[in-house]
Amino acid sequence: MFTRQDVCALTGIPVAAFKTRARRDQLPTVNVPSQGATDEIRDRAKERGWNWFSPVDVLFIAVQERLMMEIGYADGSSAATAAKIVESNAGDIGRMYWLASPTIGEPSPHDLWVGYLGYTDQGGRNSGGRNLGGDLVSVLGQLKADAEQQKARLVLVNTSTVLRDIRNNAARFNITFPVPADWR
Repeated sequence: MFTRQDVCALTGIPVAAFKTRARRDQLPTVNVPSQGATDEIRDRAKERGWNWFSPVDVLFIAVQERLMMEIGYADGSSAATAAKIVESNAGDIGRMYWLASPTIGEPSPHDLWVGYLGYTDQGGRNSGGRNLGGDLVSVLGQLKADAEQQKARLVLVNTSTVLRDIRNNAARFNITFPVPADWR
């Protein structure tokens, strides 16, 4: 489990911005401990609020930050919007974490892309959009399936790259950030 200071170091988020998102309930996190979680993790999850975070929580928060950096507030997107994109792809992001390579620099055969495709109407105004997720081939298939919609913007983040960056930061700051491959 990680403190908020650890999460900020691993993800590169300023502490003040992190606290603001936490107070506004805009952090995408895993709220329920897994079936095999230790008693310590279950106890901490009950009292956690936004004080303790699992490795998967750190990955979710880092992907949210990358989406916000890609989307930007100029387009009207916010921490809440980026959190919703992450939460809609939470299962896939969690699976990608469990399949991660034990070697930091080694490319993962399980690259997962998540993002958002925004649409415009005839007048050029935003008219909604949809979340995207999967490997690059399936994301391209999702884009082709929306042929009748006028696409305004596309934002994609490679979550495998985000995980590698987290692990590099962990090594730099001497923070233990495990992936399941380390336990095999």
